[in-house]
Amino acid sequence: QQHQLQQQQQAAAAVKFTLSDLPAVKPHVADGYFEGLISDVQSPQLFHLQLAKSEVSKQIQALGEELTAHSKASPPITMSDLSVNDLCLAQFAADRCWYRVVVCKINGDAALVRFVDFGNSDTVGAASLRKFDAKFLTLPRQALACKLRGVESSHPDG
Repeated sequence: QQHQLQQQQQAAAAVKFTLSDLPAVKPHVADGYFEGLISDVQSPQLFHLQLAKSEVSKQIQALGEELTAHSKASPPITMSDLSVNDLCLAQFAADRCWYRVVVCKINGDAALVRFVDFGNSDTVGAASLRKFDAKFLTLPRQALACKLRGVESSHPDG
């Protein structure tokens, strides 16, 4: 029975989630518009919005508390287990809080990640990464990638 329990734990540890497992939030569009808050700006051709609803803010705050509890009880992730587009949890250096992220690039003992609920990116070391759990799939990713129509960027990267 102990052997069976170990096999179940190993199987659960092997489960990986990718960005396609976490759908984007769908805004309610009325008369061609919806209200949003800008959460990250990279250029006029790429910025991120969150829906401007108080319940969304409360949901993100509650999720953050769950992520922190999960991350405190979990060991750091092994970089060799990570792939581009994997979902995991990362600690943001500026506020030391834990967030849902997608891996964009792996470079040795660090990964470039994008915070799926805000849109910003950061490079995070292995010690600040944790495994993603299925229970964190219930809230859709909150950052909506947007661009301004008819506005050209003067920056060479867009």
